[in-house]
Amino acid sequence: MSSSKTIFNDIQSFLNDIYKKGFFHLLSGNFMLIVTSFLGYLIIAYFLSPDDIGRIKTLQTYASILVIIGTLGLNVSTLKLCSDSKYADKSNQLFSVALKYVIITSGIVYLISIILAQNHFFSNDIIVNNLAIVFFISVIPSSVNLVIISYYQAVKEFKSLSKIQVTTKFLGILLLVILSYFFGISGYSIGYVFTFLLTFIFLILPYLRKITYFKGYFKEHWELARYSLLANLLSRINLSIDIIIINFILSEPQQLGQYAFALNFIFMLDVIPKSIQQISIPYFSEKSNNYKSWMKVYKRYNKILLLVILIVTFLSILIIPVFIHYVFDGKYDDSIKYFLILIFGWLFRSLTYLKTGSVIGLGEIKYNFYAALFLLPINIVLMYLFISNYNILGVAYANVIIGIVTFFIVFILFKKAVSNNSFSKNTI
Repeated sequence: MSSSKTIFNDIQSFLNDIYKKGFFHLLSGNFMLIVTSFLGYLIIAYFLSPDDIGRIKTLQTYASILVIIGTLGLNVSTLKLCSDSKYADKSNQLFSVALKYVIITSGIVYLISIILAQNHFFSNDIIVNNLAIVFFISVIPSSVNLVIISYYQAVKEFKSLSKIQVTTKFLGILLLVILSYFFGISGYSIGYVFTFLLTFIFLILPYLRKITYFKGYFKEHWELARYSLLANLLSRINLSIDIIIINFILSEPQQLGQYAFALNFIFMLDVIPKSIQQISIPYFSEKSNNYKSWMKVYKRYNKILLLVILIVTFLSILIIPVFIHYVFDGKYDDSIKYFLILIFGWLFRSLTYLKTGSVIGLGEIKYNFYAALFLLPINIVLMYLFISNYNILGVAYANVIIGIVTFFIVFILFKKAVSNNSFSKNTI
């Protein structure tokens, strides 16, 4: 009885704590950020075939990789440095430097993507390569937005950030609805670009006067950003390798669309653990000089995260298959079998988010890179073997195994990062 009462009190205290810190504002903002893309899928699902759903997922997969390259990892270094008390009076300069470099690099990445698309690099499907030229314009504002959002988080402007995201994503949904209805998949691509541009305008306006031309501090950024760039890039490839392999190896556009449709629901669920991770990083960073305080916060939040993930998994298994069947009148019933497998891979991956976020807070980003590097060959081999034997269904099974492997690798490296950090040597 006392044990259950303790858990209840922890949950109540946790909810009050994260409410004060702006978690629910951040969660609603993140929800609207993802729901724009998600609702776009739901809307055009009525107008387009599963083949086109697969094409859009392919474009978004490559766009997400290009955005990581475009940011150079400076979004993570901005979050860490600008939330560090040591740089409290230099946050504007640090932010301005990151912004300048990301604008340049994301523009270069887009120009390279045009050349790659014209040479059919992204797919054997000519429609995908043609749409890429427009779709990948979003890489520029999306990359810049990540840096600005990191600054909002670093200075703990969660409420302002969420209001901007809710407003712009609501307008983005309307735009996507209209353009998708009249122009189909081409309209969706155009609307996708304008959604990020609109978000950029709203995000940058409050801080426009604080942006200055500044030459220094790139070294401080790059010390963190280089590992972040490699870690995020490898992690994204790990998460995207299924779509990439299916797109080139299998000629099953119908089933790719069904699989992609199931993935959309997984990405929607991701908003919960990712929001917890985002709001926790500045606080882990603040407490990175005190081991006992840092570990107390980690253990408390990690226990609650486990409970939340288990509840979300259970409810999703009950609700989402029914939703897919009845709302789409059987059109996407094949996606249900994929979703019921993928959800378990998501469960294990979600349990790593607080660990990777706390490692960023410690400034030990290299350990996230090591985890992603170690996982990449395992991911590729498992995906290839399972696709060869079970086609697209094998990709879903491979996702579960990879999720379990990811959990144990991140757990081991998390322990290593904590034990090697200087605060543990001085304050244990």
